[in-house]
Amino acid sequence: PAHGERSRPGLSAGRVQSVAMRLTVEREREILDFKPEEYSQVSSLANTALVKVSLNIQHGTADESVPFEWGMALAARFEKKGVEHNFYSYIGDNHDIAGNWGTALGRDFGLFRSVTGS
Repeated sequence: PAHGERSRPGLSAGRVQSVAMRLTVEREREILDFKPEEYSQVSSLANTALVKVSLNIQHGTADESVPFEWGMALAARFEKKGVEHNFYSYIGDNHDIAGNWGTALGRDFGLFRSVTGS
């Protein structure tokens, strides 16, 4: 029922709708007040200078959580700074690299073994 209408004699949906409306408005304000520059320091692109070891970047081209282009940009940044890295792309795979999990894990173990000598 609409705000103020009675769903049954003696009951009103108004209180529930008021809470839901308040939560919706608060969330909308948070979205409108978002400032991307406040998060720049937590970006992997902003912190490439902190990387001191070889690493693997593994990215599915169908990743809907982190755009594939971001992985390529990170690899390019490491390349420019001379950071030893490997970039592996998995065509059609998602964020979890679910279709190539074994391959990705094997590559990570291989890198770990080469770095640690074990």
